[in-house]
Amino acid sequence: GDEVRIHQKTLAELWAPQPSHLFQGAKAFKAGLVFGGKTIEEGDLAVHVTLSDPERFGDQAEQARERSRSEKDAVFWVGEIDENFARDVEELHRSDEMLSRRSHGTQGRSEATLAAEERRRRQRSQEEVRRRLKDALLSGSVYFRGNDRSPPEGTRELKPAVEQLLERVLPEVFNRFEDGAARVKLKDLEALLSAENLRGLPSVFSELQLVTTQSGQDAFNTESGPLAELLARIRNRADYGDPTSGKSLAEDFAREPYGWDFEVVRLMAASLLRAGQVEMRSQNQTIESARTLEAKNVLTNNNRFRQATFRPRSGGPDATELVDASGHFERIFGKAVRDLEAGSIAMELRAEMGPIGDRLRQMMVRLATESLPGRETLARAEKLASELQSVTDSQA
Repeated sequence: GDEVRIHQKTLAELWAPQPSHLFQGAKAFKAGLVFGGKTIEEGDLAVHVTLSDPERFGDQAEQARERSRSEKDAVFWVGEIDENFARDVEELHRSDEMLSRRSHGTQGRSEATLAAEERRRRQRSQEEVRRRLKDALLSGSVYFRGNDRSPPEGTRELKPAVEQLLERVLPEVFNRFEDGAARVKLKDLEALLSAENLRGLPSVFSELQLVTTQSGQDAFNTESGPLAELLARIRNRADYGDPTSGKSLAEDFAREPYGWDFEVVRLMAASLLRAGQVEMRSQNQTIESARTLEAKNVLTNNNRFRQATFRPRSGGPDATELVDASGHFERIFGKAVRDLEAGSIAMELRAEMGPIGDRLRQMMVRLATESLPGRETLARAEKLASELQSVTDSQA
């Protein structure tokens, strides 16, 4: 047990600072470290390390290769250690034990001198253990999906070797990362929640292909791409009566094959809310519109977003209905809507129908004063104009 603990501690020291690779210029993926079935360092891609003596090295290397064929999203690394390494580990343990015992009680001058000498001996042993373990790994065998990914001969440092390994295997593990490869900032989210139309949104929306053009109008691309992926996940859980939390969305899409950042997933969830495809529930309140103060308070707060739940919007307009609404709006009012988005169309519709509702009420009063017919027809129109101001965007 002492030997294993020294191995673990030394591996952790060799792994610091944690190796990482900036994938597609968007996100730094970190190499995790697993030894003896125990996770020493969390990461985006696990590297399982095994230390073997020369007699068993061949068998354990072959076992690692076979395991890499079944566990396709991890790397398996076997290092060969010899009796010299074992002797240095034993010396390090002796020094640790001696210094631990001498730390209790009062020390005289001679004991203090001996303790200082023991600390120097411990330092030398520790450096030798670290050097031998690093060499064992760099000269060892590395496997990914059954293929040999061992460091090139002559490699001297562990961190660059692991980072080169990440560069080679990340495209295979996270093959959907490109769909969410962007650096999203808080101002991008705030722009989505406040912009009156989709034309003035930051460039990240075009980079991620979240917005498309339909019938000459801007609209959220919920039929394909990353938004469709998120929406399918939310719908699938809803089919089993399970609302999807912001936390589970972030965790699901952080794993392979996606690897998307938390900020990217949150921006996509907010886009689905604004597109009218989902509704959000937070603190016993259902939120249907992204352009409300409560929606902003939830979506811009990391903890509240994780705790919030999402489910498909029931009865919301689909893409065809939005196109129809846009066409009807243009025929009635003589101008096109700015976006094919329920909230945007509803806002423009309310703006146009507000003054019309006032005129209708004036005409109804005049018809009543003059005892003229037609009040029932105008009353139905006035009721519709009034209801538009109070119903949800989807109902409008």
